[in-house]
Amino acid sequence: MKIGNGEQLLAIVPARALVVVVAAGNYNDPNDWQVPDEVLRHFVLPGLKA
Repeated sequence: MKIGNGEQLLAIVPARALVVVVAAGNYNDPNDWQVPDEVLRHFVLPGLKA
């Protein structure tokens, strides 16, 4: 998983054939990585069917 300045996120999960891209514009906030990380971990991944 890679996170950029401004809440950008790129997550590649080969085991699930999944690529997630989040593009946002909340620049220069030291906590900007938290929102896309929370969305990925609490909504996207749990929503995948086994």
